[in-house]
Amino acid sequence: MSDVLTRYAPEDFVFGDLIEKKAKSNKGKPFLEFDGLDLTYDQFNEMANRTANGFASQGVKRGDKVGLMLSNSPEFLYALFGLAKLGAVSVPINTAYKGDLLEHILKSSDSSALVVEEDWLERVALVEGKLPSLAKVFVRTPNGGPGVPNGLEKPTENFRSLLDSPAKKPDVNVHYSEIQALMYTSGTTGPSKGVQVTQFHGPNTAMGFIRYIELTTDDLIFSPMPLFHGIGLWQGVVGPLLVDGKVVISDRFSASGWWDSIKKHKATIGMSIFSAVPILLAKPPSPEDKNHTMRAFYLGPSKMDEALNERFGVRSVEIYGSTEVGICTGAPYGQIPPGSCGLPREDTYEVKIFDEFDREVSPGEPGEICVRPIVPFSVFTGYYNFAEATVAAWRNLWFHTGDQAYRDKDGYIYFIDRVKDSMRRRGENISSFEVERGINSHPAVLESAAVAVASEIGEDEVKIVVVLQDGAHLEPEELLDHAQERMAYFMVPRFVEFVPALPKTPTEKVEKYKLRLEGNHGITPNTWDRDEAGYKVKR
Repeated sequence: MSDVLTRYAPEDFVFGDLIEKKAKSNKGKPFLEFDGLDLTYDQFNEMANRTANGFASQGVKRGDKVGLMLSNSPEFLYALFGLAKLGAVSVPINTAYKGDLLEHILKSSDSSALVVEEDWLERVALVEGKLPSLAKVFVRTPNGGPGVPNGLEKPTENFRSLLDSPAKKPDVNVHYSEIQALMYTSGTTGPSKGVQVTQFHGPNTAMGFIRYIELTTDDLIFSPMPLFHGIGLWQGVVGPLLVDGKVVISDRFSASGWWDSIKKHKATIGMSIFSAVPILLAKPPSPEDKNHTMRAFYLGPSKMDEALNERFGVRSVEIYGSTEVGICTGAPYGQIPPGSCGLPREDTYEVKIFDEFDREVSPGEPGEICVRPIVPFSVFTGYYNFAEATVAAWRNLWFHTGDQAYRDKDGYIYFIDRVKDSMRRRGENISSFEVERGINSHPAVLESAAVAVASEIGEDEVKIVVVLQDGAHLEPEELLDHAQERMAYFMVPRFVEFVPALPKTPTEKVEKYKLRLEGNHGITPNTWDRDEAGYKVKR
C-alpha cells in the first residue's frame, strides 16, 4: 500500500484521466458491482466515455453545471466521470430534496441540465418554471426503458440514449485545478451551499482514506452510502479505484441485513456512518457475530472500537474531515487513542484548534477546528454563489469548520460537537455527543439526539429525544436513573421525549435544527419535564 501513497502527483488526480489509465492497466479486472451487475475497469471507462460524448452531443461543455439527482446506480457514476472528462461540473443532489430545497440547489448552482430518476419528475415539474438556467432534462427510466416521459415543459431526453455515443475518450484536456463538482452541504444548520471541489480534491481525500484504513488491492468494499455524498463517492469509489480494488454499492444501509450483505459479497471493509455502529451493537448478540470476512468499519467512533472488536472482531476507523477540506486528521489503522479522531495529516494540511479570536488554545482546552492547505487545490475553492459565506468561513485565511474539539499533549484531536450543537448549562459546557453516548448505552435505546432548549433563567436546558428498540418500553425516570450513573449531574437531561424516528438527511445525519424548532422552541405536548414530575438529580 505504501507505494500507492507516493506514486501519485496532483496532475494525476484528474477524474477522467484516472479512470482512463486504470482501464488500460486493469483490463478485465472487476471494479464495480451493483444489484447483480458486474463491471470491469475497462467496461466502466467505456460507459463513462459514451456518456461524456453523449452529453457533448447535447451541448454540454466545459464549465457547464449538470445536476445529478439519481439513486445509487452505475448511471450516477457514468454521468459523474463522463462530465469530468468534458471539464463540466457535476452537481450531486440529495435525493430527498423537493420543493424549495430542490429549487434552491438547481438555481444556486446555475445548473443548465439535470439527470433525474423518472420517479422524481413530478418534483422537477413543480419547480421547473422557476429555473431559467435549466435547459435540458435527462431521464433515467426503470431498467433503461426506451420511453421518454412527458409532463415537463423543459426538453427531455432518455439518459439511455447517451450510451449509444462513441466509446472514444473526448478530446478535452482537463487540469487538476479545475472545478469537478459542486458538493452541497447537508444543510443541517442552514441553507445548503455548493462546495466547489477540484478534480484533485476527491482523489486526495481518497488517499487519506487509503492511508488510515490501510486499503489494498485485495480489499473489497461494501458501501450503502449515497453517491451524492463525499464518503460514498470519494472514499467508497475513488479509494478502491486508486488501489486497483473493487467496490460493491448498495442503495441503502440496513441494520437487519448488514451482516448478510457482508457475507454475501465477502467484503473486507464496510462503509457507513457513525450512528450505524451503536445500532449494530444494540442488536441482540448472536453466535454468528464473528462469522464474516469484514476486518474494518468505516466510519466508526473510536470510543466504540473496543466493543466493536470484541463483539464482531472488527476494528473501526475514525477520521475527521468535511466536504470542504476532505480528510484532514486520522491515525494508522488500529492505533488511535479511544475517543480521538487522530493526528493532523501534515503532508496536506495545517490543523489548529482556535478560540473565538483565532488564537491557538492550549492542550485540553476546547476550541474550533480550523484548517488550511499546504498542497494547492487540496481543499474547496469557495461556496459557489455564496461569496459572503466563503469570506466568513475563511476568516484570517483559515477555514473555520464549525466543529468544536480539543487536542491532547501528544497532538491527538478529540471531536466534541458542532459549535452550534454544544450547550451551556449552569456555567458548564456540555457536549451533545457525550450525553447521547450515555443515553444510548441503555439496552432499551436504539438511538438518541440531545439538543439545547431555552432555560427560564438563561443559558440552556438539555433535552434528549429517544428512539427505543423494537418492542421496548421505558419510562423517563428509568432512563434518567441510568443516565445519572454515567454522566455528570449537569449533563443529565431535564426534558425527555420518545419518538418513533429521528429526522435525518439521506446521509443519516440527524437534523437537530428540526428538533429545536418543534412545538414551543423544542418543547412539544409529548415532552416530559423532570422538574414538573418532581424528579431529582443527585450531585
